[in-house]
Amino acid sequence: MSVLDSSDNMLIAGIRLVPEIDLLAKYRVSVPALPPGIMSVLDRQSEPATAELTRDNFGTRFLLSYTESGG
Repeated sequence: MSVLDSSDNMLIAGIRLVPEIDLLAKYRVSVPALPPGIMSVLDRQSEPATAELTRDNFGTRFLLSYTESGG
């Protein structure tokens, strides 16, 4: 995944989509222009141990989510 700013400038490229983690957390120190919230991939099914994110189930079983920062 890539993240661009509102002027289409690349902020980060090549982020691996891993379910249930903050995808932007490890980049926050080095890329201060990132949005302050949490971006994650959510698994809509209740069996994450068997989850395998693929091109076929991204957008159906797995959804990209952004939750705004509380502060």
